Amino acid sequence: MSWLMLCAIYNLLFGIFHLTFWKLLVWKVELKRVSPDNRAVMQTLNLCLTFVLFLMAYLYFFHADEMRTTSIGEAVTYGAMIFWMVRTILQIMLFNLKKRVHQILLVIFLTGVVVHLAAIVNL
Repeated sequence: MSWLMLCAIYNLLFGIFHLTFWKLLVWKVELKRVSPDNRAVMQTLNLCLTFVLFLMAYLYFFHADEMRTTSIGEAVTYGAMIFWMVRTILQIMLFNLKKRVHQILLVIFLTGVVVHLAAIVNL
């Protein structure tokens, strides 16, 4: 399996994961605690991020040759790696790393950086 296919699977799984936030994070209850505007922003950002993750997966699955052989494909893969790097840093800065779930997510986000970096190195 190629690194680009691993990138596709990684982003696809995170897109699916984000679709579970309503149930997993009990948003039906939790989001009632914030203003309607903040509630709308959180859900909108989550759905837009989900779309981007699915788009990335689509590009890696169905346009692997272009991702591998064009400068735009390389740029997109660099951008995805930087995205996961920023997400890893934010995990350290914003989440309580004493909680096991946040430690596990930190490792998973770091894995995303490594998978995308390996894809870049092997383009």
